[in-house]
Amino acid sequence: MFERPVFAAHHDRPRRRPRRRINGASRVTLPLILLAVILAVAAGWYVGSHRNAARSSDTANAALCKSAPTDMALVKYREIAPIPTGLKQVGGIAVGPNDTIYVTGNSSIRVFDKTGRQIKQAATIFPLACIAIADDGTVYAGINTHLAAMSEFVPSGMAVLGPDLTPLKTLLSDTSVTCIAVAGENVYVTDAFHHVILRLDKSGKLLNRIAEKNPAKGIDGLVVPSAHLDVAVGPDGQVRVANPGRQRIETYTPDGEYLGAWGKSGMQIDGFSGCCNPADFAILPDGRFVTSEKGIPRVNLYSAEGKFECAVAPHEAFPNGCCSTGDCSQGSTRDVAVDRAGRILVLDPDTASVRIFVKKETGASK
Repeated sequence: MFERPVFAAHHDRPRRRPRRRINGASRVTLPLILLAVILAVAAGWYVGSHRNAARSSDTANAALCKSAPTDMALVKYREIAPIPTGLKQVGGIAVGPNDTIYVTGNSSIRVFDKTGRQIKQAATIFPLACIAIADDGTVYAGINTHLAAMSEFVPSGMAVLGPDLTPLKTLLSDTSVTCIAVAGENVYVTDAFHHVILRLDKSGKLLNRIAEKNPAKGIDGLVVPSAHLDVAVGPDGQVRVANPGRQRIETYTPDGEYLGAWGKSGMQIDGFSGCCNPADFAILPDGRFVTSEKGIPRVNLYSAEGKFECAVAPHEAFPNGCCSTGDCSQGSTRDVAVDRAGRILVLDPDTASVRIFVKKETGASK
């Protein structure tokens, strides 16, 4: 801070305004203040320009969503009876042992069997953003981290609950958890704020970090314009990570070695649209990918190598989901999960239900 100014009197020029002398400490403080102002202005410009670019992209998505109908010949799945959750707001979905379906929302967890019958529920102290289930039934849930403004996150952590939904412990209090994947003894947790994936053991010990920017290893780093960052583990044991700002899905070994990526930017059905897609994805037992986008709300199926195969649910299936405001950076997303029978489960925030899609029957399969 500035010390109290020292003024020198100039009796020979009484009408001139006295000059303030700046001592050594103030000479150091003033540049720091100016630097802080410059950095604040630069940060505001960066976030504002990113927000404007995202809004422009989302506006284009909204226009396409309304004007370009989907070629229904590309839709190879049909919808069967949904599961009403009974919640006003929904957060995340996961499939547990015996194809049980776990849904978070309204500061609670509800569990349904594969027929849609509710078999368990528990209240939580805080809303949950995402959920994953271990083979032994242990529940890992990300505490809701979202703020209304783009690029803003609240570090909150991960809750661990027993198979009976009894709270056990809370981990990673300084982490913005938006997705969790459990594979064997490993727990993979996305940190959307720090743009990295954390690999933990089941006790919560950090084993290593994945997808952290490292040009020497060919890792570009994750671009996360909004609070959407997904991770999943394929049947081959490799870790797949959404890089939403680069419109692609990347592959890593559990130790963090980068193996490659697939995906392209585009508003056509075989691309990822907008500022930050895919917002969510899941992996079928045969290694194929189910992706869910926001802006243009659609669910698609890609091969294990990332080649577009078909639409599961076109944007026409979500009439209230198209962005109409021109700012979809935090817009509604549809979390997806798959069960062992190959059914695709879409958690729809517009209806607060689990919508179920199965492959259409062909003449041969009939």
